[in-house]
Amino acid sequence: MASTMGATKAKRRTLIDRQSDETTNDPFGASERIVNQVSKDMEASKMKYLKVQEESDRMRKELARIARQEADLQKEYNAWNAEAQARKDEHDRLVLCLKRCQIKEHDIMGTCKDWSQKNR
Repeated sequence: MASTMGATKAKRRTLIDRQSDETTNDPFGASERIVNQVSKDMEASKMKYLKVQEESDRMRKELARIARQEADLQKEYNAWNAEAQARKDEHDRLVLCLKRCQIKEHDIMGTCKDWSQKNR
């Protein structure tokens, strides 16, 4: 089946092949047609190139905008993260202080209990 598809598909012809098929005895006319065709193809390629270049420029600008936005978000995140770390450190310090206070309270309550028993 693949071989039948290849047989029916037309082969792309070069300009020289097309010129050799010309039955006219006017080589100048054939050359002029070829030059016009090449010029038309070149203009189409140029327009396609310009379109691709514009799209590329637009994408570069979009990437730059996204990079700036990412940098701003990273800066905001770093500030938030530093604040969160400071709060966590403060929390840990206060938890440690509370544990020390509870130990001291327990010691004082034990001492007071001992004194009250001795005084009875």
